[in-house]
Amino acid sequence: MLLCRLEKRCTRDSDDSPQVTPGLQAFGSTRMGIGLAAYCGRDSMDKGRKKFLVLIPVVLALVVAGGNSFAQAVEPSSAPVAETTEPPQRPKLINATMCERVDNLLPTRPGIVFSVSNGQVCCFTSFDPVPQPALIYHRWYHRDELSTQTRLRVYPPKWATYSVIQLRETDKGPWRVEVTDQNGRVFNVLRFSITD
Repeated sequence: MLLCRLEKRCTRDSDDSPQVTPGLQAFGSTRMGIGLAAYCGRDSMDKGRKKFLVLIPVVLALVVAGGNSFAQAVEPSSAPVAETTEPPQRPKLINATMCERVDNLLPTRPGIVFSVSNGQVCCFTSFDPVPQPALIYHRWYHRDELSTQTRLRVYPPKWATYSVIQLRETDKGPWRVEVTDQNGRVFNVLRFSITD
C-alpha cells in the first residue's frame, strides 16, 4: 500500500519575499521496498534535480494506479535465492553421423570410409531438446588442418541439421568433423576417411 501526503513548504524568493510551494511526500510500505520523501520548488535546486522531482508525482500516480499488481510484482519471493546462477542450457546432441546423403532430414548410407567418386560427404546432427535458439558449428578438418567451417542454427524444441562438402581427388586421407557450440565447446568429434 502506498501512502501520499501533500504538504506546503515555505521558501524565500530571490527578492526575499516568502513563497508557498506545494511539496509531495510519499512513503511506501517496507514490504514493497519503496521509500521516498521529496519536496519540489526549492530555490537552491539545479534544473536537472527540479526536472527529476517534477517526475516524482507522475511515477507515484502510476504506482498508485498499479495498486496490488505492482506490489505483487516487486514483493520478494519466499524461495531462497541461489548464490550462483546456472548458465543457460545448451542443446543436447542425440545423433551425429557421417553419411553419403541426407534425404528428408534422415542420413542415407552412413559410414566411416567414403569413396571420392561419391562426390560428397555429409555430417548429420540431431538435437533434442533445444531449450533456446542456438548456433552450432561443423568444423571440417583434413589431416588436422581446418578445411571449412559451417555455421548452423538450431531451434526449439528439437532440430536436425547437416553440412556437406564436395569431394576432390586432393581430399583423400583422414578427416574429422568437430560439432561445437558457439563458445567452442565440443559436442562430438566424428572421424572418417576418403579413399579412391
